[in-house]
Amino acid sequence: MDKKTNNLGLKLGILATSLLISDATAISVTVAPMEATFSNISATTVESLVTIPSFSMLLFILLSNFVIRLIGKKKTVLLGLSMAFIGGVLPAFITSFPAIIFCRFLLGAGVGTYNTLAVGLISDFFTGVEQKKLLGFQTATSAIGSALTTFLAGILVSYDWHYAYLVYALSIPILLVFYLNVPEPSKKIANDSSALNAQEKNKIKLNSTVILSVVSMFFMFVFLMNIATKTSEFLTEQNIKNAAFLGTALTIGGLLGAVSGFLYGRVYVHLKNITPIFSSAVVALGFAGVAYSSEMILFTVGTSLVYIGYSMLISYLYGVIFDNVNAASKNISVSLAMVACNLGAFFSPYIVSIISNAIGNSSAKEGLSMSVLFYGVLAVIFVFPVFKKGIGSNTTKAIDGNN
Repeated sequence: MDKKTNNLGLKLGILATSLLISDATAISVTVAPMEATFSNISATTVESLVTIPSFSMLLFILLSNFVIRLIGKKKTVLLGLSMAFIGGVLPAFITSFPAIIFCRFLLGAGVGTYNTLAVGLISDFFTGVEQKKLLGFQTATSAIGSALTTFLAGILVSYDWHYAYLVYALSIPILLVFYLNVPEPSKKIANDSSALNAQEKNKIKLNSTVILSVVSMFFMFVFLMNIATKTSEFLTEQNIKNAAFLGTALTIGGLLGAVSGFLYGRVYVHLKNITPIFSSAVVALGFAGVAYSSEMILFTVGTSLVYIGYSMLISYLYGVIFDNVNAASKNISVSLAMVACNLGAFFSPYIVSIISNAIGNSSAKEGLSMSVLFYGVLAVIFVFPVFKKGIGSNTTKAIDGNN
């Protein structure tokens, strides 16, 4: 390891890029006031502002390899952060709804352009134990960034919903820290990776367990996004006091979800194949607490349970994927999982709206109740044998070996 890999600035520069990758939902607190401002536009369309970045993020994740080959990794990150800044902050200064939609698309495009590099750069500069530590820090940084921007947006929206979009100005200090501290990785790394991909291209195989895990992720995000798209409307609809606490409630939930992710390994050691059943049930219980709350305390507890359970559940499914594919199939499997999650997030308000119209109840409470039902059913589905082998003994051994 050379001096560069021991540089604190290098580590901070790489980790800083993760502060923005999960922040698209930070402005979920603006849904209700924006519905009032744009009363001539359907609630579903306004809600889609929260999820549109997930769609463009998906597209640009797929295009990012081409951009990287064209201009290099460092410039790709700088380009993505610049796009995210413009698309993120501009809605604070405009009143045209179509323009705001475009800006949200641009935000997702920017984040999607460099998303994979938030993790990939760690493997470019670090190896062994140091790499594993930084991968853990990367997850925590993403959660902290999401919690921070959600919290700040919750404060700013109390003045005007436009101001909430200023949280994306965070991309500027991130860009500066990255630019000043992270060099372009050596070309040898990229070439070796390309050669490996070419050699293993014909060995890619996905089994039914992986496919079912990816499909599960899609629907998980369809109903998980209700915590971002429906809660602001729900508090207004139910006339719950201290509704301005929403941003703080989501922040608390996000931070507890990060802690849950850190503790996942130990949880799995104890629960093993009961983990997905337990975590799905926790999410269902959390959504029930939100949907049937009459005060902010129960609402906050419910929100926290949603994030805690989800963090364990998504970790479990990624583990299932890794343990059921060969080395050649891991990249494509993770890409499919990311695609499924982003598609689920994007289509969430539309699928929920279709179901609501079918049952004749389009209230926010009913949307949240759908999430209770889905995750309750998911807990039952995980009882079936196709998932019971779970992550398997290899993961348990790996966890035990690291303790």
